[in-house]
Amino acid sequence: MKDSKQTDGILASPACFRQRVNLPAAQVAGLSDAELATALAFEVEPFSGIARGAGEMAWRACEEGDPARRSFDVVQIRAVDLAAELKRARAEKRRVKFVTAVPDEARGETVADLPRIPARTTGGLRAHPLALWGAFCLLVAAGVASEWSGLRLEVRALRRDVAARQTLQAEKDGLASRAAALRREAADLRRRRQEEAAAQARAAVLRAAGRELLEAVPSACRDESVVRGIKSGEQAFDFNLTGVALSPEAATRTVTRLAEALAARRSGWSVKPGGLAVQAEGDACAFDCAFTFDPERSGK
Repeated sequence: MKDSKQTDGILASPACFRQRVNLPAAQVAGLSDAELATALAFEVEPFSGIARGAGEMAWRACEEGDPARRSFDVVQIRAVDLAAELKRARAEKRRVKFVTAVPDEARGETVADLPRIPARTTGGLRAHPLALWGAFCLLVAAGVASEWSGLRLEVRALRRDVAARQTLQAEKDGLASRAAALRREAADLRRRRQEEAAAQARAAVLRAAGRELLEAVPSACRDESVVRGIKSGEQAFDFNLTGVALSPEAATRTVTRLAEALAARRSGWSVKPGGLAVQAEGDACAFDCAFTFDPERSGK
């Protein structure tokens, strides 16, 4: 037996085992002192080697910066070692009220700072097996409750994540729908612009063709005919030219010269077959001539 030291009725024995125990706050919440003592004994048993019911124990709560954890300073001694210490103290006529571990003097500890085991404790750890089993079950239940609470929080977080993902997916689908609508609108605008450009190009061709027709008329008429007017026909790109000539032959020559001049210009104009009509008008004769314009032949 190692030497022991007594101070004011407190016996500091090297036979005592000391251990700091950290437990989740949720596991120890609501436990009575007896249940907590059983739980702490269960925690330190693998380190002290003191089986439950084979020793005495004392504990005190320590300050802990983390609110989710609880810390305890635990002192434990075998029953046989406690009996030997007390017998030795009686032989030396020393009065012992409490037994504790040897304090760490380097850290400024004294026996008053440590948990103290009453010298006359009668089996604080010798609880009935059924009571020990009940305390153990409570500890396990507290652990399960803590785990279940953590799982519930995790499930809630997952549900929030799923809801956020669904919201983002809905926004993504909405953006995709709007993007598709914008693409359709852009395609429609391009088509309209192409149609407008084609119409403008077609109008430009018609304006150029009209200028060519008007430019060719004077040289075709010469001094034997006069063109009275040009107007649209019944069909698209059909035009009727009316005039008066000195004779039917002069009318025919005028129309022929006009057709040849337009053909030479590759303007797309041509005389419709059977499109010339001549009738007497006093000493002269009037004539009508139907011309047609083909944009595809313009410039070819």
